[in-house]
Amino acid sequence: MNRPTKIVVHGYINNVDSDVIQKIKNAFLGVEDVNVIAVDWGLIANTAFYHVAAEQTEPVGHYLGAFIEFLLGQGVRPEDVHVVGHSLGAHVGLDPAKPCFYQSPPDLRLDSSDALFVDCIHTCGGYLGLMENICHADFYPNGGTDVQPGCSLATLGVCSHDRSYDIYAESITPTHLFPSLECTEIPSKSSDGCKDSTNLMGYQASPA
Repeated sequence: MNRPTKIVVHGYINNVDSDVIQKIKNAFLGVEDVNVIAVDWGLIANTAFYHVAAEQTEPVGHYLGAFIEFLLGQGVRPEDVHVVGHSLGAHVGLDPAKPCFYQSPPDLRLDSSDALFVDCIHTCGGYLGLMENICHADFYPNGGTDVQPGCSLATLGVCSHDRSYDIYAESITPTHLFPSLECTEIPSKSSDGCKDSTNLMGYQASPA
């Protein structure tokens, strides 16, 4: 209980063996002495009916919240608990899912009130992921929209959507830092209207 605890939550049509879990878990264990807990809700998430999986994020989130309360009751400090979720798992952010959540109230989706510090990496905003500022720090690599570098339209947004967890996993390694710009509005692929920032995208992100 004296180690920081990282909780990783996968998204739609994934499970504990999926890349999002394995890449982030391996990155954490490769550089830090931490506990990594993977939330496997794959029996629910692996359905042909997206809306069915989306509807289950609320009860899954309640169970996860109860588990975190248990950890705190065992002496784990709140600041030592870090939840990393992708897509549907982010509502339980790495590119929090848009379908079924675009007009949802804050208590039914990821929101800045969910933790002491909430940061998002938007890589398929407006399509498979939300584009709106919903976190304390919202990062928009390459404008935050489909198509991300190395992806194509043929993947129907999946490649760009998944790019968020690739970026996050890479950012855990201290030598792989992602500087950012501070913008007054959601940026396009240009940096017009933005200024230099000391904040870093990914694992090293901070409130200031």
